[in-house]
Amino acid sequence: MRGRCDPERLTADLTALLAAPRLHRLAVDLDDAELVPDEVAPILRRARAAAAAAGVTLSLRATRAGARRWLRRHGLGDAGEAP
Repeated sequence: MRGRCDPERLTADLTALLAAPRLHRLAVDLDDAELVPDEVAPILRRARAAAAAAGVTLSLRATRAGARRWLRRHGLGDAGEAP
């Protein structure tokens, strides 16, 4: 994600990426996002569920403190998140 995250665009982008043939892993990096609105959390949850159903590992990554806090606040931190 970069700049201000638009929920509709994120949904479209994730849908297109998850439809790619032979996809095994997808990482979403939040570090370049200027602003991630709270309404993005359910989108990422649905994308993670859809990815799992398709056999794709979706990881959410963040190294910046603000992005890591956002992930934790929404219960989205995972193994791809930097300590």
